[in-house]
Amino acid sequence: MKNATKLLLTLALVVCAFMALTIASSAATIDDLEFTLNSDGTSYSVTDCVEGISGDVVIPSTYNGLTVTKIGDGAFCYAYDITSIIVPDTINEIGQFAFSKSGIESISVPEGVTELQYECFFECQNLKEVTLPSSLRVVGDWAFSMCKSLEVIYIPENVESIGECAFQWCDALTTIVLPKSVKIIGNSAFVSCKSLTDVYYYGSETEWSNIQISPYYNDALSNATIHFNCDNVIASQPTLEIINDQWVYAVGGEVITDYTGLVEYYDAWYYVENGILNWNYTGLVEYYGALYY
Repeated sequence: MKNATKLLLTLALVVCAFMALTIASSAATIDDLEFTLNSDGTSYSVTDCVEGISGDVVIPSTYNGLTVTKIGDGAFCYAYDITSIIVPDTINEIGQFAFSKSGIESISVPEGVTELQYECFFECQNLKEVTLPSSLRVVGDWAFSMCKSLEVIYIPENVESIGECAFQWCDALTTIVLPKSVKIIGNSAFVSCKSLTDVYYYGSETEWSNIQISPYYNDALSNATIHFNCDNVIASQPTLEIINDQWVYAVGGEVITDYTGLVEYYDAWYYVENGILNWNYTGLVEYYGALYY
């Protein structure tokens, strides 16, 4: 009996060790990235990644003692197996096709980036969560085209232009938040966004009418319900907040009671159970198909 117990305990430890190794190996390393010295000689760009890179990618803020300031054209293009990417606040430029057809599910674009260039996130079919910075001025042509899992997009104040086909064929997109700063919406920017129902606009109906919205294949936008003067009533992105002296996961003061899982808050991760922050939880958690402890 004792031998059987020891055997079971040994097997359990082996399984736990294997799972720990599996989780640890899910993250990419700096060796999976290629860096190129910029022309100024004082900073680097991430210009490529190894074939087969997978899991969570963390771009370092420095390389060889110099600041990393750019994600180059096509740097993560066709990186099908990466799931998330953490971009440091030193990055001020993201090139064309940077993440095109990659497997990323979430990304936060840092302050300092002013333009999402051509096909930046083209056909990122798993992309669900995008946070854009207040420094952004231009959402480029085809930037989010064919991001078929994207349901909500918050365009920050200061964005002036949304390019051609920027969100075309975003089949799951239901909600768009637009600031008063938007002046131009290009051809087919929202073509084939068949699920789009609501547009929350910070400005008035008169200000909306002054936006140069291309008449070509933007029917999904014109057919959606436009909510005006929404700068103070828009349901913000879900976040942790204190309600009745308790930390909860909420949107606009309403607790999301059907959510259980990990939540990122000020660069740290927390476990939420049925909408309530669980400070004492220890164990494995599944998040976008990966296990974390």
